[in-house]
Amino acid sequence: MSNVVEEISGLFGCHITVKNHMDGKTPSSEQVERFSKLCREELKCKPVLVLYPSEDNYPVESIRNRPQELMSSSYHSGKKSDVLKHILGMADTIKNNGFELLRVKLEAMANCKNIEKNLSSDSSSGNDMKYFEYHTKIYLRGQDRVAQLAHLDSLLIKEEVARSQNLLGKHYDICGHLLTFRWFSPTPKEECDTFHKEFLAKLKTHFENGGGEIEIAESEKEFAVYDSNILVDQGWVRISP
Repeated sequence: MSNVVEEISGLFGCHITVKNHMDGKTPSSEQVERFSKLCREELKCKPVLVLYPSEDNYPVESIRNRPQELMSSSYHSGKKSDVLKHILGMADTIKNNGFELLRVKLEAMANCKNIEKNLSSDSSSGNDMKYFEYHTKIYLRGQDRVAQLAHLDSLLIKEEVARSQNLLGKHYDICGHLLTFRWFSPTPKEECDTFHKEFLAKLKTHFENGGGEIEIAESEKEFAVYDSNILVDQGWVRISP
């Protein structure tokens, strides 16, 4: 009987992160401009500039001092092996244009075929480390943004949920935040769904009991199948089971 695990197939999301110029906390404006042009004109993908919590009163210093991250964002359909080959080619193009690669990450949408069959396969180390990652967009709609952020962070830090923003977003809203949840294999999707649902209910109650108005928008559920440098996330979100 064959022990070969069927390959994951469907829609995948890809992020290729580059190092900031001179290893600075922020990329230079020239670097952002060149990278954005490369993404839009040659790679036909979206440039992203991730801002992590950096408010002066944010209580976790390791996160407050995190550098911004410049990355590409794109979607591709097919089998994992074919998509991975394609995005590694994209990474080579970025490198050949003078950027130093920091990370290549490939995530299958959580409804892709054969994810459950891959949960028990080796996921303990290296590029094959596997984990579910959910993202939920929220908007703080109260009058006192500083107080609302502090109220939000009191729950996020306790529940080990991360937040970030995309400064290059087409419809960037300073009140919008992306929440990130992560669970490592072999945790089944059903358990992740339950935790995610329970947290959003808890978040809603948290703001109903004080903190102003919050809008909970769309969620995206993914399963990481390739991550060349998960250590980049150290101090921001979990990097091991």
